[in-house]
Formats: sequence, C-alpha cells, structure tokens
Amino acid sequence: MVPPTPTGFTVTWKNYDGSVIKVDTNVPIGTTPSYRGETPTRPDDDQYTYTFEGWSPAIVAVNANATYTATFKATEKPVETTHTAIFVDEEGNETQVEYKDGEDPVEKAPEIPEKVGYDGRWEKHIDEETGEEIYKIVYDPKTYEVIFVDEEGNETKVEYPYGIDSIENPKVPEKFGYDVKWDNYRLNDDPSIKVQLVYTPKTFEVIFVYDDELLVVEYTYGAESIEEPEIPAKFMFSAAWEPYELNESESVKVQIVYTINLWWLIILLIVMIGVEIFIIIYNKKKDKGNGEATKLGGGALFLAGSIVNKIPSFGVWACIVLGAIVIALGVVCIIVSLKKANGNADSVKWEENKDGKESE
Repeated sequence: MVPPTPTGFTVTWKNYDGSVIKVDTNVPIGTTPSYRGETPTRPDDDQYTYTFEGWSPAIVAVNANATYTATFKATEKPVETTHTAIFVDEEGNETQVEYKDGEDPVEKAPEIPEKVGYDGRWEKHIDEETGEEIYKIVYDPKTYEVIFVDEEGNETKVEYPYGIDSIENPKVPEKFGYDVKWDNYRLNDDPSIKVQLVYTPKTFEVIFVYDDELLVVEYTYGAESIEEPEIPAKFMFSAAWEPYELNESESVKVQIVYTINLWWLIILLIVMIGVEIFIIIYNKKKDKGNGEATKLGGGALFLAGSIVNKIPSFGVWACIVLGAIVIALGVVCIIVSLKKANGNADSVKWEENKDGKESE
C-alpha cells in the first residue's frame, strides 16, 4: 500500500544558542516560509556586540520539514580609556573626577556654589607642563534690567550686567511749572525694577514794586492765591496792586495803581464854589471890583468842573495838577478881591474928607 502524500511540513525557527524561537506547522509544499515574530537578539560579551543579520541556512521553498537558525554580526567593542579631570573651586580646593571616553566630566563635577547676580560654570584649562585637565569656576554676571515708565505708561527697558555702578537713563520729558526727574533707584538689588517719573512743582515768584523797593513773594507752582504785601497809604488816593496771573511765568513784576479818591475832588469843588460865592457876596456889599472877581470866580468854577469831567481821560496825576491850579487861582481871586475892596474903601474915605474940607 502506498503512503499518502503529505500536504504540509513543519518549519522551526531557532536562536543562535539552539533555543526554539517559533514553530510554523502545515506549511504548504512549495511555499517559501517567512519568520513573523520579534527580532532575535544576542547579548554582548566582553569583546563583541551582536546585531541580527539573518537565517542559516538560506530560506528556500518547502518540500520537507526545515529548521533555520538566527545568525548575528559581531562588532568588536572599542577599548575604553579612563581619564582624570581636576576641578578647583574659588578657595583652591581640588576634586579629582574620573571619566571614560564619550563621557562629559562636568556631569560628575562638584556643585558650583551660588553667587548672587552671577551664573557659575566650569571652564576647562590644560596644564602646559603636565597636560592635566583642570576646570576652574567662572562666574558670568547676569543680565539685569531697569524699566523706565513715563507719564503715559510707555516703557523703556535698559539692560545692564550685574555689578556695574551706573547706567544711562532715558531723556526726561519737560513739563511747564515742574522739575522732572526719574525716581531714585538702586542697581543690582533686583533683576528687574520699574522706575517712575517724579514731578516736583517749581518755585515761582511775584515781585511787588513800590518806588525803588522790591517785595518778593514766592509760591509753589499750581497755587491759586498768594498773600500780597500791604500797600502803603497815600493821602487822597486809594491804591491796589495791578492785576496779574499766577502760574503763567516764573517771575512777574506788579506795580501799585493809585486812584485819586473822587470824594476829595467833590469836596475840593464844593470848597471852591463856596469861595467864589463868598467873593461875589463880599464884592456886592462893597459894590466894587465885582466884575473882575466874578470873571475870576467863573474861570475857577469852569476849571473845577473841567477837572471833574476829565478825570477818566486825563488820568490821576493830570487831575492833581489841574486841581492845584484851581486852588491857586481861588487864592489869587481872594487876594485880588480883597485888595480891590480895600482900595475902594480908601478911595471913598479920601473923597469924603475932600468934600468936608471944601465945605469948610
């Protein structure tokens, strides 16, 4: 009896050490098997590292049971060299650190002491005589900043390295009536500080002028009023300081304005009218000199009236001069009238005496 023809075969997959990795059964005749599983691995030994390379023998179509073994490529390990680095701190203390090729000795270095305002780092040096690697601490100043903020909130940033004594401030804007400056600040205290503008009102002055004397009153810009000096009294006049505005100029001069008191002019006019009435009545009684006195009195009254009417256009001092003329004229009127009256009286007496003699 002839045995039946098999329809499939078994394919076994083994690792380099003969251990079975995977078994595929009933693989159809004539098909090429394919390994489907995790990539075989082989651990490194002291001399080599291994990388999966393929299968042995070469994979062919199935016509019988088959076994395939993983093969690996061996790569020789490099010979590691040990080095020594010497780390020296600021006080001169040394710390030796060993490291191999490919390693960074700084990763094994001692911790760098912190220093305010500085970033510390190890800097490599090679000793020219011994060839030793020597690392020393280097402190780099940190970058600090001052932020200047103006009245509108605009910011100007000025950066500086920690440890310097001064920086250049931004230009200060001008503002009438104020001394403007940046607020006080100290460098190196804080990595970032903000500085505002400070406005200090200026001291203005009003100079009150009296004859040759200057009376200075100082005030702070923005004041609404000041205490004015007392004005010296002057006979027949009322006085006041001329108008002025505060906060418009740093220095302003103010003069005294004298205004003649109208009541004095009225009194003067009344007196002159009284004098003229007296002169007219006196001369009527004497019945002499009436024409001249009346003319002079009328002139005085006319001038007095003109003075009163012209005060607004002539001004104070012109009125004073004219008033003096009126007074002088009135005095002259009195003197002239009295003299004429006395002369008339003497003339009457002489004629009476003459007539008496003739009658005798």
